[in-house]
Amino acid sequence: MDVSAEPTHTADTPVDTGPPPGADVTLPISAVADRTGISPSTLRVWQRRYGLGATRTSPGGHRRYGADDVRRIEAAQRLVGQGVSAADAARVVLAAQAPAPPTDGDVYPGTATLWTADDELVLPLAADPAAHRLGAAAMNLDGPLVRTLMQQYLDRHGVVATWEAVLRPVLAAIGRHWADLPLGIAVEHMVSHIATTVLAETASRVDARQAPAVLLSSHPGEEHVLPLLVLAAALGERGDVAAVLDPRLSPAEAPPGVDVVVVFVLLPQFAETAALDAFGPSALIAAGPGWNRAELPARVHHVDDVQGALDLIVDLTRTVGA
Repeated sequence: MDVSAEPTHTADTPVDTGPPPGADVTLPISAVADRTGISPSTLRVWQRRYGLGATRTSPGGHRRYGADDVRRIEAAQRLVGQGVSAADAARVVLAAQAPAPPTDGDVYPGTATLWTADDELVLPLAADPAAHRLGAAAMNLDGPLVRTLMQQYLDRHGVVATWEAVLRPVLAAIGRHWADLPLGIAVEHMVSHIATTVLAETASRVDARQAPAVLLSSHPGEEHVLPLLVLAAALGERGDVAAVLDPRLSPAEAPPGVDVVVVFVLLPQFAETAALDAFGPSALIAAGPGWNRAELPARVHHVDDVQGALDLIVDLTRTVGA
């Protein structure tokens, strides 16, 4: 038997037992291609064009992928699979913070939260791709594109989904870090203004001659009442008319005969439970995080999300009409 190719070891020959425990394991491009299903040529293109790729080198000068590198590749792969361009996906992923530690046995979870990198917006990697696209357009102050993306998503998925999956995450990200963003105030105002316009158009599609069954109100001090407009648009989408009361007007100046009144409060300092009595016998909903449920009168319902408010309004209007 030919044993010339068999490894031989002596007492003086070190045995290769692999990397020591805790060593930073790196992968060649072929292993990353096998893991992700992305061809080596595409991985090289991502490295060359977008700077997304291996950040290590072997002693022989070959590129090697560390765990963080693989996380970023897989995160970009998920975004591309959801319709984001490779360039945008790379830009989003490279703006991420250090990835979260592995959980539940997933070695490369890719669950990092995005941070701002000069002109990038903070959004979870798991956010809807439309939110990433809308955020990018907002950061470029591209109003027409923001409106187009918003309207397209609304037409396909409806008002509530547009709010929860796109508008709310983008506005929350801008609001949390507007001081760190270039032209942060301008970005927030632009998105809010366009959202207000698009939602108002949706709400106005119902027959204006129909008497409103729902009154939507807020405290005069509240500056962020977009959720009320979302609710009005969602009702309009159902064919129901909702009147939005100018916060500068008193409840006495509200349209008569409404079945349900929704009073939205975002900030606790504006949660005046005594003011609820001014709306008379109508069914009352205290909406928003500013209300303390324990302090509300027994007849007042409380919700803290748009879908919950919409469902409750439907139930209450049915009860009144029965």
